[in-house]
This record gives sequence, structure tokens and C-alpha cells, in this order.
Amino acid sequence: MSELIQPNDPFLKNFQEQDHGGVHLNSGIINRAYYLLAAGLKGAIGNQDAERVFYRCLTISMKPFSQFIDGRLGCIAAAEALFGVGSPQALKTAEAFDAVELYAAPASASQPTNVNAAVSGPDSYMFVRTSSTRDDLWRFETAQGDSSSGSSLVTNVKLARPAISGNGAGMFFVGVDESLYSMQTTGAGFTNLNLAGMVHSVAISPQGRYVALVTNAAPNIPTNQIVVLDLWSNLTSTVNLVTPVSDGPPLNNISYADTLSFSPDGKLLIYDALSRLRGADGQLREAWSIFGLDMTTLQQQVVVPTQDQFNVGNPCFSRTSSRFVVFDAQYTNGNSAIVTLDLSQGSLGLIGVSGNGLGYPVFNGDDTKVYFADEDLSTSSRRSIYAQQLSVDKLGTSGSRTLAIIDSKLAVIYRRGTYPNVNTAPSVTITNPAPNAVFTAPATVTVSASAGDIDGSVSRVEFYRGDQLLLTDTASPYGVVWSNLPAGVYTVYARVYDNQGASATSLPLRFTVKPPGQTSVFNRAGAPGFEFSLRLPQTGLYRLEASTNLVNWVSLGSFYCSTNLGYLDPLATNFPKRFYRAISTP
Repeated sequence: MSELIQPNDPFLKNFQEQDHGGVHLNSGIINRAYYLLAAGLKGAIGNQDAERVFYRCLTISMKPFSQFIDGRLGCIAAAEALFGVGSPQALKTAEAFDAVELYAAPASASQPTNVNAAVSGPDSYMFVRTSSTRDDLWRFETAQGDSSSGSSLVTNVKLARPAISGNGAGMFFVGVDESLYSMQTTGAGFTNLNLAGMVHSVAISPQGRYVALVTNAAPNIPTNQIVVLDLWSNLTSTVNLVTPVSDGPPLNNISYADTLSFSPDGKLLIYDALSRLRGADGQLREAWSIFGLDMTTLQQQVVVPTQDQFNVGNPCFSRTSSRFVVFDAQYTNGNSAIVTLDLSQGSLGLIGVSGNGLGYPVFNGDDTKVYFADEDLSTSSRRSIYAQQLSVDKLGTSGSRTLAIIDSKLAVIYRRGTYPNVNTAPSVTITNPAPNAVFTAPATVTVSASAGDIDGSVSRVEFYRGDQLLLTDTASPYGVVWSNLPAGVYTVYARVYDNQGASATSLPLRFTVKPPGQTSVFNRAGAPGFEFSLRLPQTGLYRLEASTNLVNWVSLGSFYCSTNLGYLDPLATNFPKRFYRAISTP
């Protein structure tokens, strides 16, 4: 995986048509694993079986936020389901992922359904109501003495979601002049930030740390950039929007973003964006997708890709969890499906339909309802806001919807009160055995871990060998006694869960069990390949590396040895030549 071969490398002369500049050798991680499985490994399974394995993994196992390790586990599971556990196809699938250094590890843990409690208090509404010539900002909050029809706060605003802080006190909104305004939700403190013509849309994180803006190049011409203001650190970041591609450079095909929404913990910004795409007929077209922006790394990711049947947009995070999103899916006839998405499971649910327009859906304060606009011909704007009770999993409905706000095109629900602390994930560290410890077979090894949670309690600790669950321990001290271990190299992990379902996984710890009476540790692959032994100057830990050109080296693992390091390389026959070296490590 780490051997990047340049197009003019003489090594490519060993391949037909110089491997077209190294297309297979330098391919992306997942593409490379597929190539090895289909044709590159000795005993490769062929395109037909490899296609079935990867297709099943992509359509069944992969979720919007799956990690690389989930690709490995999903493909192996697919091969076992299609061809049987222990089948040649399943074994070669594992070997292909080993070759790109995606080794066995626990699957990504599901996100908890809640990361914080709801703000204590009733739901209040900030909404846009259209008169004959303009859009105005209105509020309904019982504690502020508003009438059942609401109170008008600001005239001449843009038809866009206002952004309200998690405690329901402060807000930003965009005026019809496309300037940014701030105000207290009580109506006090109205301030024009003097950015006329420069702001398309705005969002604020619930804790009030971040403000995100889609800016304009000129009035009514939004850019393909999001500006992030970190109010706590007084830093500003400008993110050029792209479409990320897993196995290649990102695509610079984003025209602009529109609606922005922060997760409850403020760590992720979700947004919709208009992309330019070239269809199978060669014609350029535009379509909407939904993306995520990590606030720590500013890395972008695709959340809901472009769809042929409809455009997706107006995403909104749930209030008590970073797991759920609701959005519009607008068909070519103008109607919009109101759809919820479980980001952890990749599951979708139909919540309702907005006729002849967009629903601009949002969750209420405790995620038990979704509010969205629908056609209402009895009003001057021909739109009203409806509330739909959700099922427990947020992917279905419970009962019929109810009319919530008459004569309104969009609304934001807020609660006034203290914004609760977001649950902090627990921590876990393997404390025994020592890293790179060596035992003699048949060995009994105690694997111990230290776990804690600063804002709650530890509910359980799981111990894994690679992706294999060894034991679940629910009481401290946490550990597992592993008996009768044969010779080999072992990698173990610990995963902790807290009382709210948040989890964390330890760094891997590796130890070796050597055969009885043998001073050197051998890594036996049990398959045809190239076997060798390197004489070592002294006892210690060594990292074994391989190269095809003596310039780029890839690690084959670390081994504790005395006088010799023995190794069987099962991939050696895939290369015309391969060099090896052992490097002493502390």
C-alpha cells in the first residue's frame, strides 16, 4: 500500500505495457484489494467471484460513515455468505486485504441514539411567513406572550433557515439584502453585521462555538465555499467545496452549498450542494447531494449521493443525537418526500410528503417529531407547517400529522433553557501484556485493560483478537485469560462502552508466542511463497520490510528474535523481484 511507483520507474518494464504507468500497483486501497483478489494474488478467484463479493459488501454492509476496516469485514462476510466459511474465496479475500495492510480489527461501533439530553422546556417556533410582497420572520413562544398566530419580529428576510443556539437565546439570520443579522430570540439586540450582498446562508453550532456561512461572490451568486468562524479560538477557516472520491483526487464540481446544519456535539456540519455531473450520454447536468464537514479536520465526505430520481437537500440534524438527519427528496413533479436517515445503519424512512414544493424539514427539541411545510391552499402563501410524530427508531411515523403553524413556508424549532453537556466518549488502554511481549507455546496470556468515563460510568469492555470477540467484561478489573495459545503473532484490541452507549477502541497491542525450545520467532503463512531466514546481530525487536526497487519499502510486521528472523512471504510470487531487510526497533 505504501509503495508508490513512479510512471518512469524501470520496474514497470517487467509488466505488459508497463502496467499502463502503474495503474494496478498504485491503485487506491480498496481498488488494489479488489485487483489482488480478482487477478493479482497467486490463486486469485477471478473477476466473476470478486465482483459478487464486493457488490454484496457495498450493497449490504457499507453505511454512510463506514471505515476502511468495515470494507475488509464486509467483504469477508460477503465471501463467507456466498461461498462458505473457510472457502478459498473467503480466505483469499482476507489475504487481499492483508496485502494492502487492512488487517483484522473490530468493526466500527454503532453510534448511540443519544449524545445529550433534550433541553428542558416546551417547543417554540421561529418561522418565515410570506405576505404579498415579502418574507417576514415570526416567532411563537408561549413564555414570550405570543398569540396563537405568532408575533412578527423582522420584516424582509431571506427565505432561509434562521440559525438558533442550543439554549434558544441567540440567533443569526440572513436579510433580503443578503446581509447577516444577529438578534436575541426575545427580539432584543437586533444588529446588522453590515455584510450586504455577501451571505447566502448561516448556521450556528448548539454550543455557540462555530458559525458557518455560505458566502456570495456577488449578490444572489453564492460561491463554492463555506466560511467557518471559531468564536472560541477567534479563528476563521475557508473551505473550498469538492466531491470527495475514495480512490482518487476530489472532484472540483461543486457550484455552491445551500442549507447548513450542525450536529448536537458541534463536531460535524452537514450541508446540501449543487454538483455538475456528466451523464452516460456525455451531457452535463446539475444535481443536489448532501455532504458532511468535520469541524476538527475540515475533511469533507458524501452523506447522501446524487440520485437519478430526485434531488436531495435541506438537511437538518436531530437534536439529541448525531445519528439522525432529515431532508427533502424532491421529485421532478415538484413534490418532496420527507426522509429521515440513520447515519449509523444507513437506513432511510419516509415521514411524509410535501406537495408542490419543499418541506424544509426539521426535528423538534427532543426528536420525537419532524416539522415540515406542505401545500395549504387556504392560506395566502399556500403553505403551512405540519408536525409528524415519529416512531422510536426515527424511521417511521406514529399517528397522523397535525397542523402546527398556519401560513408559513419554513420553521425552526427551539427550546429556551440550559443546553446540556454532550456525552464524552469513554477511554480504554490495554495494560497487559507489555507491547511486543514474547511467550512460549502453549501459552496462557492475561490481557488486561484500564477503562474510564469522565462524565458517566463504564458499562462494559470487550476484548478482541483482530475482529474476533474474545470476551465481554462488565466489572473492573477488566481482563481476559487466554489459555493454550499456539505459536504465532497475536494482535488484540479493547473496546469500551459507557452508560449512554458511546464507545472507544484502544490502540492495538501485539505479542508473540514462540514454539517451545525455539529462540527465534517465525511467522508461518501456511501457503506457497518464498521462505527465508535473516541472521541478526543481537536479540531484540525487529521490523521486517520488503521492497521491489530498494527505494520504497513496505512493512511486513514486527518480530522478537534472537539470532535469526524466519519468514514465509506468501506474496513474493506476485513480484518479479522482491528485497527484504530487518530494522532493529526500540
